[in-house]
Amino acid sequence: MQVQKKLVFIFLGWLLLTGCRGGNNVPRPTPDLDVDRTPFEEAGCSGSWDTCADQPAFSAFGCDRIQPAEPMLGGLGQPLAECWVIQRFDETSPALQEITQNQSYFHTRGCMLRIYVRYIVYVQGEFRLLKTPSDWLALGGPLDTPEKALSFALAATGLYADFTWKPDPGLIYYDQSAAQQTSVVAAGQGWRINLFRYQACGCGPHDTSRVDVFLTPDGVLSLSEPRPLFRDPAEDGLCVD
Repeated sequence: MQVQKKLVFIFLGWLLLTGCRGGNNVPRPTPDLDVDRTPFEEAGCSGSWDTCADQPAFSAFGCDRIQPAEPMLGGLGQPLAECWVIQRFDETSPALQEITQNQSYFHTRGCMLRIYVRYIVYVQGEFRLLKTPSDWLALGGPLDTPEKALSFALAATGLYADFTWKPDPGLIYYDQSAAQQTSVVAAGQGWRINLFRYQACGCGPHDTSRVDVFLTPDGVLSLSEPRPLFRDPAEDGLCVD
């Protein structure tokens, strides 16, 4: 079990370093979003957060690891952290049983060892576990602003946003005209948000694709088919399990 966890964390560290690419050379404002970590730090999540899941405040949630939430999830308007439940083959946890039986999670990460992502929120003086996007909506209300819509889309899908990208001559492009910085646009009765997916698993090429997310204020979500945009040729020989 410890070996499996270590492999997952090494992989995700690599993914954070290599996977965040997206966008266009037309400037778009980066949303002024942030997530307050103070309640988690006061509960014992300090430094690298390695022992955060072991703290008494979170023991009932079944997290194998707790991680700081990215600033772009600040549209919920509450202190927030990620709860990771890691797939295992030699034993089963109650949290993992619930996840596999009821599909009660937001999105997954990882390759051979899957990581199920939930969220922990601090509200009205206590920590609560958000198991599904429906829990997020019940707390945060309608997605009636671009910031709320963006944060919900990121949490629900596991895709990523990029508001600062510029063309890189070192990349190989399939469709440079579609490589646009993330934007949140009112569309009909909801929102259209262009996000990005990096193909981390398997052997190269490791493409970055565009995915358009269509979202209603009450959280009904649909995704376009991924549209390959570009790849880094330096990663063509890279294999990730």
